[in-house]
Amino acid sequence: MGAVDAVTKSTAAGSFEFVFHISSEYDYRFVGELRDEIIQTLKEVYLQVRSCNLPVYGVPKSSLKQFVSNKSDREAKRPEESFRLATENLVAEAETKREWNEEDDPFREIGAAARIYSRAKGCEKEISQFRLVRFVSKSVHERIFVVEHVATAKLFRMKELRKDFLLDTDKVTGEKVETEAKKCVHPFVCTPELVFRAPGRLYLLFEITNGGDLLALLNKHKRFPEDRAQFYVAQIVIALEHLHSQGIVLRDLRPETVYFDSSGYIKLDPFSTYMFVEGEEKRRLVTALAANLPEERRYLAPEALAGEEAGAVADWWALGVIVYQMLVGIPPFFAGEKDKETLRRFMQGKSVPYPDPVRYHIMVSDDAKDFIARVFSLLIPSRIVARQIAHQQAWVRP
Repeated sequence: MGAVDAVTKSTAAGSFEFVFHISSEYDYRFVGELRDEIIQTLKEVYLQVRSCNLPVYGVPKSSLKQFVSNKSDREAKRPEESFRLATENLVAEAETKREWNEEDDPFREIGAAARIYSRAKGCEKEISQFRLVRFVSKSVHERIFVVEHVATAKLFRMKELRKDFLLDTDKVTGEKVETEAKKCVHPFVCTPELVFRAPGRLYLLFEITNGGDLLALLNKHKRFPEDRAQFYVAQIVIALEHLHSQGIVLRDLRPETVYFDSSGYIKLDPFSTYMFVEGEEKRRLVTALAANLPEERRYLAPEALAGEEAGAVADWWALGVIVYQMLVGIPPFFAGEKDKETLRRFMQGKSVPYPDPVRYHIMVSDDAKDFIARVFSLLIPSRIVARQIAHQQAWVRP
């Protein structure tokens, strides 16, 4: 057998099929209850040898025959890229070796940038005193980098927000940033150290959270023991309650936006494009997110997918998805581009499915299921009640 270039596995309940894609030969299809252990070992070897993630695709079919090439038909048949499972990555994509493009460097575009906010009074730092360390990630409206203050060698996470038809970055003032930062002061919430504004750009610099993010942790461990999930969820609930009490809604809560400090406590980052747009633009921004980022759709509440501005209750829905993922290993609405169809079936009255605890050795307590059911209520008033009692519910009480 030649070198494996990618793996496809069935995400259908009860199916243990998987396929090795080998471009130098043809594909091999297997069935076995040790599938996940085999794939995990292969991913670790692939990362060690190639310094990047092995692409793993998930298809909601019990048979993967249509995705297998053979000796007589060697045409590549791996699934579409939308079926790739980000949760199978061992490291964040930005941490793997890659060729740098000029467009990855924000300092190529910054030019003259004015400091409009500094948390430390009397700070003299300027954008010209920083250098790019690495590119981390990007979405429709923002890019994330790690930068270094050259004189002190201190690292920062830098978030770039771009001017577009919804956000006029040139109108964001230091007073606005300071007002929002004061609202966000909380042990479980990130606030920026510095904010710079350049034509058409905002640059927010945060202290590096040495503990990484929840997505990286899930990629490493797949799922958590229930007491560990409770520890994280209790903190997220406390952080959300604080932010909501200040009129701040995240709207993009997902594993990669939940950070950890060096002590293992969570940090939510509410400073996104949503914070700086008003009224109708907030709804349009959620609609754009749902349309352009299939991976993120599975964390969006039904109202957001329908193009409605749901407000704070959307964060509680997203938390339910995260809780399920921490306990089971995958999000509940998990079928590539068919996320909307899966969610629609749930909205028609079907309950959220859980793995067979005997066959898959995945145990989810009744209290955890009760919490997830509360925040997954399709009735907004019911979800508001869930919000009000969330910190009192037995499963999430710290």
